[in-house]
Amino acid sequence: MSDSISDSGSGTSSASDAISDTDTSSDTSSVSDAASDAGSDAGSDTGSGAFKKSVLVAIAAVIGFLCVLYFSSRLTLDQKLVSAADRINATCPKMISNNLRMDYVESGPGKIFYYYYTFVYSSVDDINATTIEKKLKPALIYDLKNKDVDTLQAKNNVEMIYVFRSKDQQEITRISILPSDYL
Repeated sequence: MSDSISDSGSGTSSASDAISDTDTSSDTSSVSDAASDAGSDAGSDTGSGAFKKSVLVAIAAVIGFLCVLYFSSRLTLDQKLVSAADRINATCPKMISNNLRMDYVESGPGKIFYYYYTFVYSSVDDINATTIEKKLKPALIYDLKNKDVDTLQAKNNVEMIYVFRSKDQQEITRISILPSDYL
């Protein structure tokens, strides 16, 4: 401040110069304080950034856990087929015609669904297996193509096996219908 000389030549420092010098020194200390604060804020921003990352990781973990729960709680195809078989079996046995009864259905293993039928008034000797296959297979395929396209089996490319038995439960024939036959 002793170097400050007013233009008036009095050799004394002016009040404005003194204020200016004081302000500059306080500005310098303010700047260093601000820099120091900025440095500590930057450290807290880094801490805050780490906190944000931790929160994001926690949220991602929760979302991942919920996805695992959701997808693991979904039924597998095998479980869906078993459930479909249970629903159908609740209505069985059911007469389909005068001589044909649907006894029950089974699912699996894998993508296979079995339908069990009985000719209630016919013995093995009364029925020609080849004739049954020739007459019923095209009718079953037609039904699958035109009536049951929205079934679980059709949507999942399930093979259908129709088992026909005599009145004394001896197997007469099996008709296998592959997904390529009805899709």
